[in-house]
Amino acid sequence: MGLNCELYPNGALLANSDDPHSFYQCSNGIGYLLQCPANLVWNQQKQVCDFGDNVPKPDKESTSTIVPTVPEELTTTNIVLPLQCSNHTVIDDPTRHILYNATRSCDDENLGWVRFIDGTNNGRSMIIPTVQPPYLEHCGAVVPGWLKNFTYPTTLGTTVQASVCFDFVITGSTARFCMYTIDIQITNCGQDFFVFNLPAAPRCNLRYCTI
Repeated sequence: MGLNCELYPNGALLANSDDPHSFYQCSNGIGYLLQCPANLVWNQQKQVCDFGDNVPKPDKESTSTIVPTVPEELTTTNIVLPLQCSNHTVIDDPTRHILYNATRSCDDENLGWVRFIDGTNNGRSMIIPTVQPPYLEHCGAVVPGWLKNFTYPTTLGTTVQASVCFDFVITGSTARFCMYTIDIQITNCGQDFFVFNLPAAPRCNLRYCTI
C-alpha cells in the first residue's frame, strides 16, 4: 500500500516502519520513499539520517509513530527516489541570485550534488535559471552560468543531463555567446525540489546562477 500523507504538510518527514534505513517525504498528500546513506538509519526525533546508536528505540506500546496507509481503494504507488534526493549539500547563498551584482567569486571546485534554497524566504527552493541573466557580472560572478534551451523534467525521480552556458560579450558589440559550456545532471525530487550535480566551472570567475 502507498503512504497517505494527507494529514501532514508538504515536506514532512516520516519514519518507515518497515525499514529503518529509509524514510518518507510528504508532497501533495503522497509519501515518497527516500533512502539514508549507507550504514545510517532514520532518526525521527532529529529528522536526519543518523548512526544507529543515536536513534532512540521505539516504544512498542506507543502508536504515535505508526505510519498511516491508504485504504485499498485509494492505494497509490510509492516512488523510490534516487539517493541524491536525500544525500546532497544544501546551498543557501543569496549572492548566487540572478539579480545580485556586488561581490565576485567562482565555482572552481566540484560541488557534487547540491540543492539551492532561499534562506530569506522560508527555505524556498531555487533553481539554475533557464533565462539568460540580464547582465554579466551578476550572480556573484563575472560570468554567470545558466541553462540555455532547457526545460526542467516533470517526472518525479527523473535525472536528466543539461548544459550550462557561460556567455561572454563579443568584442565591439553587445551580442553574447556561450564561450564555455559544461554538462551537469539534474534530478526532480518533488514539487519545486531539484538537485544538481555540478562539476567545477571551466575557469574563474564563472559561477552557477540561481533564481
